Amino acid sequence: MLIEKVVINASPFILLCKSGLVEILPELFSEIGMPKSVANEISHGDDIAAQRLYVFEKTGLIGCSEVLSDEVLAWNLGDGETEVLSVAYESKNTLIALVDDRAARRCAETLSIRTIGTGGVLILAKKTRIDYICRLRT
Repeated sequence: MLIEKVVINASPFILLCKSGLVEILPELFSEIGMPKSVANEISHGDDIAAQRLYVFEKTGLIGCSEVLSDEVLAWNLGDGETEVLSVAYESKNTLIALVDDRAARRCAETLSIRTIGTGGVLILAKKTRIDYICRLRT
């Protein structure tokens, strides 16, 4: 496991769910944080992501403290991106923000918040040889 703790935004979670690869998250990361606004955004859908979120929450794989940082709020990002980056910012670099949004990544770069995107998760999984990537659905 190369990265211990991440805080995840909605789009990477949804993309991994829809591609059938969300199960790689607990294999890669020991802690997965998800702010309440992100969980609310996902749970309002009636799709695989909402179903998988329920399972992740019930098994205790997802948890996150709620925090808003004035430095991140100044960027006027969406609620989910703001909370994800605020948690990562306030963690003093012990968490990595899992975000895909370009504006959120620019904010993170400016504030020296470490990030990884969905593509980076897939590369990390391949590098660590997690066999979920090899099981392509036919």
